[in-house]
Amino acid sequence: MKLSNEKIEHLASLARIGMSGDETSNFGKQLSDILDYLEILDAVDATNTPPTIQPIALINVLQEDIIQPSMTLSEVLVNAPEREEDYFRVRAIHE
Repeated sequence: MKLSNEKIEHLASLARIGMSGDETSNFGKQLSDILDYLEILDAVDATNTPPTIQPIALINVLQEDIIQPSMTLSEVLVNAPEREEDYFRVRAIHE
């Protein structure tokens, strides 16, 4: 489908895109090629093809949670720069 320069200029004005003459002809050729490819796809009979939302089957890639012993509170806080009772002491990030 060949698009005229006037049609391309009209589309550019609708999209508020400024184009020079060279850009108009270059963009017109590219857009015409895209529309030609869409015409080819439109000719394909896809009436018996079920719609696909996800082309690849999704699987859960997360591993099982395994309960393991964790560090004690004193082990966690041993390298804390500042500590207040059983908590890390940090600077306030908002008032």
